[in-house]
Amino acid sequence: EHVKANTEIRLRAKAVLDRALGNALPDNKIAVAREALAIDPDFGDAYQVIGYAYKAKAAEGGLSRDEYRELYDKSFKAFTRAIELTPTLAYSYYERGWITAEIRGDKAGAAQDYEKVLQYDPESSIGYFARGEIEYNQGKTEEAIADYTRGLDIFPDHMESVGNRGNLYAKKGESRRAIED
Repeated sequence: EHVKANTEIRLRAKAVLDRALGNALPDNKIAVAREALAIDPDFGDAYQVIGYAYKAKAAEGGLSRDEYRELYDKSFKAFTRAIELTPTLAYSYYERGWITAEIRGDKAGAAQDYEKVLQYDPESSIGYFARGEIEYNQGKTEEAIADYTRGLDIFPDHMESVGNRGNLYAKKGESRRAIED
């Protein structure tokens, strides 16, 4: 009976959270996710939506350095809470690792989160991107290019991977490929 009640609560929260999918404005996504959390406070996916929304707000630009940092800190905390509640959320590990590497400047610290992505979703685009990031940071050019390419075959719009692969092609002197990326 208890499990059935928990399942029904989760399903109600998911129905609410699904409204965030088609809602482009980050503030609206956050509001919808908080509405879902009011129904089910342990819904990790809702925190993942909040993490993405704060990251999107930071990417909009026109912010002071403190505002930018604060939004990424909120994003990091939301992805962390998502992971605490639902340890299999591969995308939350990836995004938290990205913030650690790119915003906080700790590329070595990001590797732990990227390893978790590989543990939970190794054959996904995000798994390949995560391994590519690790290899990129270790100076393993050929391996990183191969993994970015495999990830981009699955999901061609991952801009960080396109940019990093382009940098690696440039480093190898393959200007045509670098320019294409």
